[in-house]
Amino acid sequence: MTDEEGGGFGLDARTRYARQCDLPEPGSSRVTAAARANEKNTCVDVCAEFTGVKDCQTRCVQDADDKKHACREACQVAFGNACDRAFPASGDDGSTNFKICLSYMATSCHDTCKKFRGVGEL
Repeated sequence: MTDEEGGGFGLDARTRYARQCDLPEPGSSRVTAAARANEKNTCVDVCAEFTGVKDCQTRCVQDADDKKHACREACQVAFGNACDRAFPASGDDGSTNFKICLSYMATSCHDTCKKFRGVGEL
């Protein structure tokens, strides 16, 4: 799920992913608004590492109940960036390997963010 232009995991791709996974959309949610606010925030850092290079993202929220969404958004971006760095379109089989890499994102982000799930959630 990459953007049409350039094949990167940009805002359009993250927005489509957020819609498919019922997550707040980047730039329009309480997650983003809280990060810009001058109030105490709870921040979640997520890193993804392929080929020895870490890509990390941080998302902050005012309401601790939103940590799950902050984690999943940070994970999407970090994972997408890590896949893009590890498997650039210009490399051998870059596009194919990039798509394979992204196919692991949902499971990886689910596992990474599971500690923020509420009681009774899957």
